[in-house]
Amino acid sequence: MSRDPWAEYEQVALVDPANLSAGHRRLLAIGSLRDEVNNGGFDQYFFSSAGNLAPIALEAAEQAGATELTSIIRQALELLNVSDPTNRTARQ
Repeated sequence: MSRDPWAEYEQVALVDPANLSAGHRRLLAIGSLRDEVNNGGFDQYFFSSAGNLAPIALEAAEQAGATELTSIIRQALELLNVSDPTNRTARQ
């Protein structure tokens, strides 16, 4: 029986990212990306604290072989054009 990654994301989202394994941080990053982009696009994602995880979301997409998602995240980061995408103030 396979685990539902979105159900696992809901549990992981309740934990401080500093206390998560690398795999769970990637799941948190992708889940947060999905939630925020579906809620208000990349504007919403980059405005919220979820955007702090953008580099990890990019890494997760690359590792999963999700080439289209990887490309979309890269394009969004290029358009954002900040030196440190983990800096929320800079993103806003």
